[in-house]
Amino acid sequence: MQKGDVVLVELTGREAESRKVFETTSEEVAKKEGAFSKQSVYKPAVLVIGRERLIKGLEEALLEMKEGEERKLLLLPEKAFGQRKPELVGIVPLKEFSQRKVNPFPGLIVDVNGNAGRVQSVSGGRVRVDFNNDLAGKAVEYEVKIVKRLETVQEKTKALLEKLLNVQEPEFKLEGEVLKAGLPKEIAGSKHSSVIKQVLEKEITESIQEIKKVEFQEKEKEEGKRPEKQE
Repeated sequence: MQKGDVVLVELTGREAESRKVFETTSEEVAKKEGAFSKQSVYKPAVLVIGRERLIKGLEEALLEMKEGEERKLLLLPEKAFGQRKPELVGIVPLKEFSQRKVNPFPGLIVDVNGNAGRVQSVSGGRVRVDFNNDLAGKAVEYEVKIVKRLETVQEKTKALLEKLLNVQEPEFKLEGEVLKAGLPKEIAGSKHSSVIKQVLEKEITESIQEIKKVEFQEKEKEEGKRPEKQE
């Protein structure tokens, strides 16, 4: 594979020591390992290689692989989720959570100023929160297979919109370098819709070089003018 390739990948990630599955695209594996979630959609992941969005060891392996190839990887922390950093463990006043009507307890995932962390302890009006990734400092194993390298702009666009918009059959139309895409009403009706549109356009244009501009059409306001589905 090469940088910029958009690929469909089957993968399963485990903690090397405990063998606990922390991510998988396989419903069968998820059910077998007790990691199944009804909220999750199990199908090959859409990945753009070379954008430094993946852990280092996985991206390096994908660049060396071919379509249809399978590999088993053992990644040390340096090429996985990094080493644990003591400075990412901090103390947060309990009143900050009380003001938001949050009752912190050990193990709870909380948001502090936009940063996700896990509560370690609660004592004396103080909450100890660890902002390290749960997998930091751990070796991990991956089973990975490149199912398909997407070749056409239509294929790439459809796969990326399914991922970004969380829809099964995205409605879109390509007109030269412009993508016209239907926007789900959940996003269109959000008070942050303008920011979300900017983020989506940036993600799409950086992932698919042939697309230079994205125009979103809100479905609830564009009845009868929906962009055509392209296969």
